[in-house]
Amino acid sequence: MDNNEELESVQRDYVEEVCQLFRNNLAPKIIKEKLSDYHENDISDALALLSKEERTRLYQLVDDDELADIFEHAEEPEIYLNELGLKRRADILSKIEVADAVDYLKELPKEEKRAILTLLPEEERSEIILTSSYDEDEIGSHLSTNYIEINSMLSIKEAMKELVSQAQENDNISTIYVSDKDGIYAGAIDLKDLITASASTTLDSITMTSFPYVYSDEEISPTKNRIIIASGENLGDTQVILKPIEARQENAYDEPVYLTPGMPVTMDAEKGGWFKIGVNIQNPTDQDLEVYVSVTNVTVRISSAEAIDRAQYYTPYIGDAPKVSAIAQILPYPAGYTYSSIVLQTDTQ
Repeated sequence: MDNNEELESVQRDYVEEVCQLFRNNLAPKIIKEKLSDYHENDISDALALLSKEERTRLYQLVDDDELADIFEHAEEPEIYLNELGLKRRADILSKIEVADAVDYLKELPKEEKRAILTLLPEEERSEIILTSSYDEDEIGSHLSTNYIEINSMLSIKEAMKELVSQAQENDNISTIYVSDKDGIYAGAIDLKDLITASASTTLDSITMTSFPYVYSDEEISPTKNRIIIASGENLGDTQVILKPIEARQENAYDEPVYLTPGMPVTMDAEKGGWFKIGVNIQNPTDQDLEVYVSVTNVTVRISSAEAIDRAQYYTPYIGDAPKVSAIAQILPYPAGYTYSSIVLQTDTQ
């Protein structure tokens, strides 16, 4: 056996050693002490080899932070999360990545999801609700608290020190986000550019300052082969782009156009296709900001936040009150409005 084979054998043994801790009739205190000798990745790999009863003993011996780290290394963490009670699950979800927590909660029945959200600390609950309120292709669905942020006033040397310091808590370091003196997002730096920068380089010179596009909830369909877009409330100079939803040439809309208040722009667009409008903008305040554009030569369709299967509520005759009222309850309503009641008036049944 050569050295590489011996090393590989030792590495495989770590997982087996973890399993044996729960099969050798050791006292819980001893198991807990010995577990601290293993990396979370080794323990997570052992989960699939342990019985449910053995895993339950493991869950009882580690605290929430340790179990969250173990689950984040697991290939199918949802299997093991489902073995926990609601309160423990909420505690673990509050400590893992927001995006991972959202992915897990999306697969749960509504009542179970609601119960877990209720048990979450307020701050984590708000983050999860905010992130899960976006479609997968929208910006909010990619929110994360695992990132590196540095101030634009730092030197290259100071920025590297700050990177090393924050990396102890946040391991998402491929892109470093830059804020200005007021703490407002100013751009981003590629890790490679920061590492290779000389001491005399300024952060500004390696900071990418383009901002992400925010897309409309509504979808538009041109009634002609071109549309006219004009700036609306709260929108200054910016770029706008069309995102194809249903179009024959999806790659024909990659170039944005520049939009200035008071100067509408014309964009070529496929007649009958469906698009969302994207606005390239940053928000320099700590408040939510709503911006608008007006579009000419289009029809609009408004999609609800969640796909609604209305077919289950169809009625074979007029006046089936429970079926009709159910449709009213599931329809999307504008912000600030909720369903209260309806009155049905029919002449015939």
